[in-house]
Amino acid sequence: EPLTQLSAAGLPVATPLYCEPDVSELGGPFYLMEKLNGAPIGDFYGPSQSCPGTVAEIARQFAKLHSLPPATVGFEDVDADPRALVRNRIEEYWDIWRENTTRGSALVDYAFAWAREVIAKPYQGRPVIVHGDAGGFNWLVEDDQLCAILDWEFMHLGDPAEDLGVIRPFVEVAMPWQEFMAIYREAGGPQVPEERIVLADLLQWLKGTTLVAMSARAYLEGATDDYMKGVNSFAGLRKIEMKIASMLTRYLGD
Repeated sequence: EPLTQLSAAGLPVATPLYCEPDVSELGGPFYLMEKLNGAPIGDFYGPSQSCPGTVAEIARQFAKLHSLPPATVGFEDVDADPRALVRNRIEEYWDIWRENTTRGSALVDYAFAWAREVIAKPYQGRPVIVHGDAGGFNWLVEDDQLCAILDWEFMHLGDPAEDLGVIRPFVEVAMPWQEFMAIYREAGGPQVPEERIVLADLLQWLKGTTLVAMSARAYLEGATDDYMKGVNSFAGLRKIEMKIASMLTRYLGD
């Protein structure tokens, strides 16, 4: 059980108490875990509060995660190029976006093109254990203390930048990014190029485009009659476009 192994390695996870792998009188497979204090400090679109103590601890905990041998959670230790793993994700998101979008977006198409350009550049590094959905919406925080990191179902071998890019917006309201990365490196985290962290931040929004595109198409084609889901899917794309524009403008300049 990966969560048990992560807990044994010192990661702040909710300890599993019971796992039911089969269908039972209670329904489908499920597991129970300990109840912990705290609440998330934001949502998919960004932070709702500044927690400097929490983000400092996040730096240390993700340095620890990214330094663990893959075998700790049952992954095969492969000496692969992290670029291939990220490139596959870019193309997966692109296919979903193009298949489902109900209106074009030159900005989203440009963002995909830029992501392909970055991932083609040479990169020194090896795959590490990646959380896969590491933003503050998956942290439990109480009084600026990290209680737990939640939702490990997307854990995989990949580029450490994948986690750092998603974490970054929650850091920058609390401390300078350079300070966070200094804590991360001092705690044993690998060196990660800035451009790849920006790419990972972008990929979080490109992932978002696939979700709102699928939701919008489902509403338009009658797969759901949930009016609010339809409205949110169209409004959500506009919000994501604004996030992409702001991020690329900040990094690439005018």
